[in-house]
Amino acid sequence: MDARAVWVCENGSGAGKSTIRIGLCRLFLQNSFKIVPFKAQNMELNYAVIKDGLEIGRAQALQQIVFRQNE
Repeated sequence: MDARAVWVCENGSGAGKSTIRIGLCRLFLQNSFKIVPFKAQNMELNYAVIKDGLEIGRAQALQQIVFRQNE
């Protein structure tokens, strides 16, 4: 099967891109698709600390939680 990609974009902050991405990831997982959530650059000041002590954006942390729950 060929790899497919979905790109969610908007030019403003707070537009809901991360929420839409998380919802799409959950929908695809429920339909047995393999997913790899990715956000190219994090420009936000709101962050989450991960296991190794590094910081990532809250949206990426939430996407990872959703991804791991459905592995």
